[in-house]
Amino acid sequence: MKDNLTYFLNPDNFKIEDRNLEEFILFFQNLSKNYQFFNLKNKADGDWFKLFASDDSFLLADISNFQIEKYDALRLNLTQSFDEFSSEEEKKDIFKSFFELLFSFFNFINNWYISSTLGNLNKESSDIELTLEQTIQKKIKPFFNEFAAYALYLYENDEKKLKVQISFNDFNSIWKLNNLTPKNIFNQVDKTQSELSSGLKKLILLYTPVYESL
Repeated sequence: MKDNLTYFLNPDNFKIEDRNLEEFILFFQNLSKNYQFFNLKNKADGDWFKLFASDDSFLLADISNFQIEKYDALRLNLTQSFDEFSSEEEKKDIFKSFFELLFSFFNFINNWYISSTLGNLNKESSDIELTLEQTIQKKIKPFFNEFAAYALYLYENDEKKLKVQISFNDFNSIWKLNNLTPKNIFNQVDKTQSELSSGLKKLILLYTPVYESL
């Protein structure tokens, strides 16, 4: 007990600020959104965030601080909750949540790639831009194409009324969305299971390689 008390009374054993460098960078980046930027005419012209958005240091901090374990825990919870004995509405909610979870991975990668291109006036890509570009084109693009084709089908033929909340409007041209055609995620299903169950399995098959790329 005495040893513990001595330890807790020693100020060298505690840090006033325990955030790491990446967390500090992200803190200042978020803080910059709350301060107006004034131009040479002394007029408000956006915020300070725009000045930091093109800095690779902030992007690297954002990527390194990405808590993928949190999203994988959600994936595990959703798959464990899905049961053939669940009601149709419960199955729909789980399917929709898993669909939106997988979309969030593509959305994160897209936003990182867009951030890596901001402010780059050189003809040559930066190292981080090139890395993200290669990751998209060589590792993720085939799975994204399949996912986006499913999403396009659900948008045009939502007979199950899933109302999946996703949008590709802000996606960069590198994804080549104009070349996609709808694909029915409920086609070629396992006849021994419900359509939602078979559709969820297709999403799980897409999830794993995308997760590993992150």
